[in-house]
Amino acid sequence: MASEQDWSEGHRPATTEDMVGNSEAIGKIRAWLNKWSNGQTPDKRGMLLIGPPGTGKTTIARAAASDHGWSVIEMNASEERNAAAIRRAATIGSQNTSLKAFGGSEESGRTLILLDEVDHLSGGFAVENEGRIIRSMESEDRSKKISGDRGGKGEVMHLLKTTKHPVLMTCNDEMRLWGRTSWRANRDRMYRLAESVRFKRVDPSSMMRISRRVLSAEGIDIDPEALQILIDGNPGDLRALLKDLQACTKISKDSHVDVQTVRRISSTSRRDVGLDVFQSLTDAYTAGSGSEVYQALRTSDKEPRECLAWISWNNQSILEEELKHISAGMVMGDRALATTYLSTAHRGYYWSMALAAQSVAAAGARASRPRLYYPDFLRRGSESWRKSDIAAQLAEAFHTSEASSREDLLPLMLAAMEDRTGFEDSSIDLSMRLGLAVEDHLALNGVRPSSKEGKRMAKAYDDRMNSDSLIPDMPLEEDEQPVETVSDQPSLMDF
Repeated sequence: MASEQDWSEGHRPATTEDMVGNSEAIGKIRAWLNKWSNGQTPDKRGMLLIGPPGTGKTTIARAAASDHGWSVIEMNASEERNAAAIRRAATIGSQNTSLKAFGGSEESGRTLILLDEVDHLSGGFAVENEGRIIRSMESEDRSKKISGDRGGKGEVMHLLKTTKHPVLMTCNDEMRLWGRTSWRANRDRMYRLAESVRFKRVDPSSMMRISRRVLSAEGIDIDPEALQILIDGNPGDLRALLKDLQACTKISKDSHVDVQTVRRISSTSRRDVGLDVFQSLTDAYTAGSGSEVYQALRTSDKEPRECLAWISWNNQSILEEELKHISAGMVMGDRALATTYLSTAHRGYYWSMALAAQSVAAAGARASRPRLYYPDFLRRGSESWRKSDIAAQLAEAFHTSEASSREDLLPLMLAAMEDRTGFEDSSIDLSMRLGLAVEDHLALNGVRPSSKEGKRMAKAYDDRMNSDSLIPDMPLEEDEQPVETVSDQPSLMDF
């Protein structure tokens, strides 16, 4: 009879030898931990495990500690993880050579520090004031304690610099960890102190083996077709698969799971099959056929328009001689997208993705994992300190949707400010004509309101606003003729 315990926990592998799939990643982790076990301190004292949920990142950390007889200090996303909390739980312990007080044995001499889901740490990488950390740790007064995740990322960096014990960190979404602003600098700072290992989605054959192992241990029989339905509908999340299997046993009348039971579960649950774009593109560039590339792109968490942008950007750095041969296909894919604006030709989305897939396949599979980059032109205007309602104001001014404003009008505004300082009369006039506040004008020019330049620009904008009750017309060039207008509604010609 099936046990009541959560199968994903009850059947978690106890050692790394029991783990299935991601053999390359597991081998790299074991080699790194063996250095610690042999009394060496690796150049990089931490390791960042990156990959989708349910692929074994947390399991490998616990299993590796069991292999070496080490204890584990674990912090996860449900706990308070600010600078003081991490200092108290992990940093202080990591600096002790003897961790008997922390649950370790004198014989083992090591404790593995596991920081689970570090991408859920909010805030930037700034280091919290040392005095405030100490006061927060020592004081019972809640008003003196650091709240939330404040200083958490900075303390993680401090931990990686000072630890005398291995630190494993798990991460589902690395871009969320780096943050939107200064993401390259944050990434490089982390990788100077920590190795990175990537976990892939669990492949169907591995899911089949693990499913049969767990079902056998639980004394459950299942129809082969029923198990295949569960695996086919799973995006490679082993934890989700085991939960589905356990749910099937709950509603089956005996110790046998049939096709009808599985279909009942499948009809009431829906798995998120969208893969991280980095993983999808990696699969696409290393695929051996056009159909495999297309399938990889379809499972991306990006729509065809965004996928085309990602591929176009990365083709320039990944492909060499092949680039000129496949460019025609990429252009055709881009044109296919345009049909969605001209009519209701939604098939344009299909052809855009299909043509992009065939173009990548025509370049040939990459022998090794390519280095992928986030397209810079997609980042423009997305910084967290920029006002998000500029697009809404432009949409109202031009009587269009916010989506169109964000995709078409806002880039034009950003381009209009590109070669200006923001202090010019014409630059200020443009913002004023559109009814934008001073904060919007600063955001369009990429200037932080708290900076000295931002404060000077804000004063210039306010002075102009106060001195001009009416916004003057733009001066005409010598050979330019005035145009009779039929409406005072702003249009794209105003740019």
